[in-house]
Amino acid sequence: LDVAGATKRSATFGAGFYEDSSGTWTARTGTLTITDGAANLVQSVNWQQGSNKFSIYTNGTDAPWKWTGTGNAAVLGGSPPANFTSIAVYNGALFGSSAETVYFSASSDCETYTSARDLLTYDKTVTCLIDNGANLAVFMDDHIGSATGFDYLDMSKDINVVDKVGCVGRLGATKAFFGKNTTPVIATISRDGIYLIDQ
Repeated sequence: LDVAGATKRSATFGAGFYEDSSGTWTARTGTLTITDGAANLVQSVNWQQGSNKFSIYTNGTDAPWKWTGTGNAAVLGGSPPANFTSIAVYNGALFGSSAETVYFSASSDCETYTSARDLLTYDKTVTCLIDNGANLAVFMDDHIGSATGFDYLDMSKDINVVDKVGCVGRLGATKAFFGKNTTPVIATISRDGIYLIDQ
């Protein structure tokens, strides 16, 4: 988490959430429920909109939570419609996946959802979301779709942008550079190997 030049480091292990305080892990779990388990790996994104500056975390099992860099963490407000398996910030909104559905928050407010309206449905379980600049890459296990837009008025989806290449798990894809840091790509672990995608 980087807020106004102050960098903070956090980690989740066991059933607790911690801050690295000069090399000492300090508990910041507070009243959160964090389920311990090998399958409950945590993904985080920075949210830096207006006066709301914090990191958002999800483990696919428990309610998403946030941490401002001081004090204890707290459940993300606004009643997110699901315990997201993957999250990404794209065009000023927080996107979160649950099964075949990708929900998105109000623009510039990651704690406001209209879940009956602000969602996109794909043909398979969404495993990972990555902000890819012009669009949001939506990974399934054997293909990649996309989402494009700024709010519910112009949000659109494409179910199959890249065929036969997907992502095997919620933390199995990331943004990277190829060729001496010149070409931005997404690196993904697919069913049959590792792929670099520059679309």
